[in-house]
Amino acid sequence: MPNDVLAPCPKCGGKADLRIGYGHRSVGNVWLAVIYCTECDAFLERMVTRGDLELSRDQNILKYNVMEKAIEAWNRRIGGEEDDAE
Repeated sequence: MPNDVLAPCPKCGGKADLRIGYGHRSVGNVWLAVIYCTECDAFLERMVTRGDLELSRDQNILKYNVMEKAIEAWNRRIGGEEDDAE
């Protein structure tokens, strides 16, 4: 996993957990990563579509990319700031 250390929750300092899945949204098939605090209601979502990687056919690259985007975004959050949806 990229940068496999998730920072503590910016709201309460609790432990963060990562879930990833593949599904269909209005933009097409996507990889979705959700990072959430196990102790409060804080969470962050990131998704990538094939278009994000110029129609890559390698699902492992797409999965890695969404995990990396989510972890980087979560670890940037400080002081309980809201998600800066991309």
